[in-house]
Amino acid sequence: VVALELASILEVRGLIGKVVLIDGAPEMLKKLIKLQYAPEHEPEAFLETAILFNLITSYAPMKATVELRETVRQLRTLEERVEYLLEAIPEGIPHSKEYQRQVGIAVCRKTEALYNYEAKFPKLKSDVTLIKPNESPFVNYDEDYGLQKLCEKPVRVHTVEGNHTTIVQNPELADYINKIIINKE
Repeated sequence: VVALELASILEVRGLIGKVVLIDGAPEMLKKLIKLQYAPEHEPEAFLETAILFNLITSYAPMKATVELRETVRQLRTLEERVEYLLEAIPEGIPHSKEYQRQVGIAVCRKTEALYNYEAKFPKLKSDVTLIKPNESPFVNYDEDYGLQKLCEKPVRVHTVEGNHTTIVQNPELADYINKIIINKE
């Protein structure tokens, strides 16, 4: 999202360039959030609760019971949800409570911003390349993750071995980006 918005700002100033996106596009990310988290009713409370439980259960040996989730979901604000969960987390976690608080709030706010994001810029004139992994959770989804709707020129799509996490470790990714930069692709 940031790369596309920045490209749009630069284009307004007369600078046309190249945009490389690594396994991400606004429409695809928004769809992923909706599939994983948000229901039709109370999307903010449900989304925040789901994100916080995903964060906490990734490093804290806490059972995410239905009752605890429901209690957290019914709290009024994100800050209240975070504080309640911080009290429920057992001691001995390698990160300080303040760090956990900051991460929880930041991840929720960034995810909510993406969930509510709507591109308002004119179609990009810059060359846009999407590099995506061959292992993807998406079945029957646009090959370009819906990027063509935001671009005047056809979006280039290149597939690299890996998944969303491992793609950045694949040397082919860096090689392909270098080819784009030096105009060999």
